Amino acid sequence: MKENVGKYDRALRLVLAVVVFILAYIHVLPGSWNIITWCVAGILLLTAAFGRCLLYRACGVDTRGSHAPGVPGNPGSANPKAS
Repeated sequence: MKENVGKYDRALRLVLAVVVFILAYIHVLPGSWNIITWCVAGILLLTAAFGRCLLYRACGVDTRGSHAPGVPGNPGSANPKAS
């Protein structure tokens, strides 16, 4: 799977992961909600680390910007009409 999370999006996810980890650590939410909070923080951390988001892929979203390699219409990407 190709990366689909841009650098600013990744930075935001990392900051949110830290905040959610802190909230989970101090048990802001009770019981099962605290476990869900840990899971959300983990997912945010993993998507920030690897630059891939399954939800973005399912929705066709790509936040890498206009200079990402492999994006149609960008320099360096394959152009099917160039033949």
